Amino acid sequence: IEINPEYISAYNNRGIANKKLKRYEKAIADYTKAIEIDSEYAFAYNNRGLVNDELQKYEEAIADYTKAIEIDSEYAFAYNNRGIANKNLKRYEEAIADYTKAIEIDSEYA
Repeated sequence: IEINPEYISAYNNRGIANKKLKRYEKAIADYTKAIEIDSEYAFAYNNRGLVNDELQKYEEAIADYTKAIEIDSEYAFAYNNRGIANKNLKRYEEAIADYTKAIEIDSEYA
């Protein structure tokens, strides 16, 4: 089914709904589709990272957060969550660097 790019929000929200239902693999598929529709959609990358974090697929979560940061360098949320994923991997030095960067971007993350 070809989807109008204007309906990307619907894909994203379906992903959020699936995440709340703990249907994480389906949520990732929804976010992936949203990214295909609009490759600049940092929100979809970031939320796919959150889903991967829930699945304890931390390397994939970090990759998603990193992509979100590449799309929008001001996206402190992605830095912060990449730090959480690094902490879960016991990569504390990297986690500290990520938290520090998030604070530099947005002091609310202190």
